[in-house]
Amino acid sequence: MGHPFIPAFSAASGIHGVSKTGLALLPGKSYNWKLIYDPDANHGTGAITATLGAESTTLNFKKGWKERADKSRLDHFGIFSIGPGGQMVKIYLDDLRYTVAAPR
Repeated sequence: MGHPFIPAFSAASGIHGVSKTGLALLPGKSYNWKLIYDPDANHGTGAITATLGAESTTLNFKKGWKERADKSRLDHFGIFSIGPGGQMVKIYLDDLRYTVAAPR
């Protein structure tokens, strides 16, 4: 089954969201992955897309989320378990790159 790789967010303004669908990290396998926030996606309401290998899943923001989240800065990410149970997971991150668009 693997471990879930799911896009989610939480902002200082109190707004938060978690995708209902996700991808699976299979034990013993290396992955290229991306986490992309696009404020213009989903007809302008915003979205976060998680890509793991060749598969992707998207958390589309609901109306009003982006405006509340924009009061916070989306300037970091985290990797965490959001569900109970399971086994310990060792994750190694290397060759990380962070890119950002120019201010509007």
